[in-house]
Amino acid sequence: DVKPQPVIVTVYGPGSEQYRKAQLAAKQRILELLRQGGDAARPRNLTDEERHADGAELLADLVADITGFDFEGQTQREFLRGLFADPSCGYITDQVNSFAGDWANFCRGAAKA
Repeated sequence: DVKPQPVIVTVYGPGSEQYRKAQLAAKQRILELLRQGGDAARPRNLTDEERHADGAELLADLVADITGFDFEGQTQREFLRGLFADPSCGYITDQVNSFAGDWANFCRGAAKA
């Protein structure tokens, strides 16, 4: 019997070292993909699949923890890459992506006078 349970995703914020490293790794992956099959003067275009896979990698790097899922023998990162790459779970990907990119989710409000 499967019982519904909440899913909680904890992400690194845009001001964190982990976020910075994840962004840098994503840029390096994109540059490497652009160099493959192209040259310095004319890098090749990325396919939609390559862009989507890189986005899944980036989001997997931005997640500190996730609860409420059975990883089915996978590591958390393997599970997350598959989850974020699965188009049928796009609503999860969109929510995590939106939340992670919004500084307001990681900053305290200004003190009231």
